[in-house]
Amino acid sequence: MRKSIRYGWTYMFTRPLFQTRDMAKQGKALQQLTALAESGQIRTTRNEHLGALTPDTLRTAHQRLLRGDAIGKLTLTVS
Repeated sequence: MRKSIRYGWTYMFTRPLFQTRDMAKQGKALQQLTALAESGQIRTTRNEHLGALTPDTLRTAHQRLLRGDAIGKLTLTVS
C-alpha cells in the first residue's frame, strides 16, 4: 500500500482495572517515565497549566479547545 493509516488505542489503566498478574510492570514503567522526564531526556506535552479545577477554569479550557488555538495539553489541578 502506498498510503495507509493505522489507529491504535492504548488504555493506561488496563492492568489495574483487570487486576492482571503483571500489574507491577505498570509501576516500573511509570517510574522509568518519571526518571526520563525529570532528567530532561523527554518532555511533556503540557504547554499550559490553568490552575485549580473550577467552573471558570474549566470553561476557559473548553473555550480554548473549541477555538483550536491550544498547543499541547492544557492542565488543571484537582485537589
